[in-house]
Amino acid sequence: MAAFWVIGDIHGMLDPLHFLLKQIYLFELSHNRTENLEKSTKIIFLGDYIDHGPNSKQVIDLLLTLKDSWDKEFVFLAGNHEDMFLHFYHQTEIYQMDPGLWFYNGAQTTLMSFFDSPDYFDSILDITYQKNINSPSVLNSIFAAVTDLDQKYIDFFNNLKYAHSEQITVNGRLHNLAFFHACYAAVDDFDIFEPTYATLTKKQIQEQLKPRNFFEYNEFRKGKKLDLDMDNVWSREYFGQKLFNYILIHGHTPTKFIWNTFKLQEFDLTHPAITFGKGQFYNFNSPKKYEFDQLSCINLDTGAVYGGALTAMYFSEDLLNLSGEIILMQVITSKGYRTGNLQTRRIKFKI
Repeated sequence: MAAFWVIGDIHGMLDPLHFLLKQIYLFELSHNRTENLEKSTKIIFLGDYIDHGPNSKQVIDLLLTLKDSWDKEFVFLAGNHEDMFLHFYHQTEIYQMDPGLWFYNGAQTTLMSFFDSPDYFDSILDITYQKNINSPSVLNSIFAAVTDLDQKYIDFFNNLKYAHSEQITVNGRLHNLAFFHACYAAVDDFDIFEPTYATLTKKQIQEQLKPRNFFEYNEFRKGKKLDLDMDNVWSREYFGQKLFNYILIHGHTPTKFIWNTFKLQEFDLTHPAITFGKGQFYNFNSPKKYEFDQLSCINLDTGAVYGGALTAMYFSEDLLNLSGEIILMQVITSKGYRTGNLQTRRIKFKI
């Protein structure tokens, strides 16, 4: 039976990640899933491991040790922040078009976590305070530092996947799960402020779900002439009905922005966006019975770095078929970047 954990945006939040992984390990241990018996349990990360938070390097170090220390299958997706790093590192056309892109979006904390050398501190500080953000001399100094990174980090970033897919059978019905950092890549008449994705075909979704690395995805992006705002690591929330029996699972957009958009004051920023169509969200306090068959999208970016929560969601065919439940495990964070309280909730569906 298929079983997997999905973990949302981390953004350099080492302590909450370490605590969350420990809780997942204990859960697996209590369910006899730490041995080869249940090696099929996967752990899927939705990207955005770096930037904004204080411990990007240490987060990557922890992720690199997982395969050696835990007999599980891990899937690491690329987020838009890893994508920006890679464009900077490989000096691509996208980097050339906007050299400051990564630095507008939190690169400074990542650089500080990797480099504490005074040789680079002044250049990073200049970027931090938005001084000379496109200065060739400043960028060249930082580029020189980044190119000296241990190859294990570059290999990790280069090999991140831009999509993943799974299938689960619930009550005899097969459901496709589409994992991206952000959303479906939009085609045709796309409006970034009100995406509808109405023209997407099943073939286009299947094409986007091929497990490409950075180089392969960059060629795909060029071939489709996708702007950054339209691709699978940058595009924004999907609120529509389920497309071709796909449930979209992603991060990228902190859910607090969704609750502000829809003026849903009863939802706080730790509440994942579990969507059943435009404006229809799972509410833990509602007695309503939500149809699993109508589930179209789950957003797990609950703003860990903004004082929300680092979120993991557990999908199991056994549990869904037995009780119609998905388990939500969250570490509530604080502005001090420390580990907060653990919150575990069960999301109940009508099967």
